Amino acid sequence: MKTPLIKIQNKFLPNAIVISDCGANLCWVYQPYQPDSSYLFTASGNSPMGYSLPAAIGAQISNPYKTIYCFIGDGGLQMNIQELQTLINYNLPIKIIIQNNFGYGIIKQFQDSYFDGRYYATGEGYSQPDFKKVADAYGLSYQKVTDESELDNLKFSENAEIIDLQLPPNSLITPKTEIDRFIHDQFPYPIDNSIHLLPYNYPSNPSKLGGVTASTV
Repeated sequence: MKTPLIKIQNKFLPNAIVISDCGANLCWVYQPYQPDSSYLFTASGNSPMGYSLPAAIGAQISNPYKTIYCFIGDGGLQMNIQELQTLINYNLPIKIIIQNNFGYGIIKQFQDSYFDGRYYATGEGYSQPDFKKVADAYGLSYQKVTDESELDNLKFSENAEIIDLQLPPNSLITPKTEIDRFIHDQFPYPIDNSIHLLPYNYPSNPSKLGGVTASTV
């Protein structure tokens, strides 16, 4: 996800407000985002699915002369899809970028790590509408991106629109902390002995610390 995000960011107008949603969507925005004149907003660890769309509406009403870019997941958009009508009602030219991985990405990755990839209610049992038809129903412009190369010719409309950035269903968050792993021992796990070079004699897992703490833990 790093290269696609950077390509999209390079097309943003200066001093824009960029709002990301939660979960994998949040990680895929913040990890590769390059310092620029943008203002980035998120609900951080609160992780309310669908937050970024109403937050973008509030940002646009408060800053009518700034361009607002709203990153949201395919699942998150369905949480607050009715706010598309709010956007139309107030004629707000927000750019909605769906990071569409056809499922609840961060939960699927958790299920991979601890539940043998049983995607109950995240892949299996989960579906989504045709977002082009959704855009048409609300009177929004729509663009679908299925390959990274298509981002080279991507042009944002002056009006409200949906960019459907379709990702592989197995897109992963990397690096990512895991249960009972130290923060410096993230997925994908180091294959060398770099952890053992740190200035503390770490056990294999935090659960084996036995009450011992150190400033580097």
